[in-house]
Amino acid sequence: MRRLIVQNRHAELDQPRLGGGALLDKNMPWPRDPKDNPMLMLASVPARFLPDFEFAPDDIYCSFFAAFDLNDYDHLVWMADSYKHHEHGSCIIIHKKSVSERNEGPDILKGTKLITLDEKLDEETNWVQDEIIVPGMRYLFELSGYAIEDAFPGNRGIWRDGVGYFFISDRLNLSDNAGFILLQDT
Repeated sequence: MRRLIVQNRHAELDQPRLGGGALLDKNMPWPRDPKDNPMLMLASVPARFLPDFEFAPDDIYCSFFAAFDLNDYDHLVWMADSYKHHEHGSCIIIHKKSVSERNEGPDILKGTKLITLDEKLDEETNWVQDEIIVPGMRYLFELSGYAIEDAFPGNRGIWRDGVGYFFISDRLNLSDNAGFILLQDT
């Protein structure tokens, strides 16, 4: 089992973090949801933080984006593992580290929180429903909606009581379509 643990302390730009903006180059388009709204930048980590990518260059980052709309819960449907086009509700971008942060998505996660990876390979992943297998993708880790709410009180609507399961392409290449997050809830 691999899960993201949100620490109760501020994260600097070059640290694995939840919240804040992405270190995306200004020439890379900000990801958008099916309604053409800018996605929420959920987390950003150096690529070497990812399981099996510890030898990635220091200037390669991975940023995780999710659809979010304060006015409805369509974003929860778009990320559901049972939804036919679940890849439209989130996106993972592997990119070179920019010199400055930018944020074009909803500004609901105020500040940043350091994240660490709890990796217990002798324990199986705790799927909320059935195990998810995505051809050509590898499972990275999970993040609980409760962990987001605990770190940023008042943001229960991002994933409610669901768990996000992060999947990335088997190949680590610079890409604006490197993977996605699938959501399971009860």
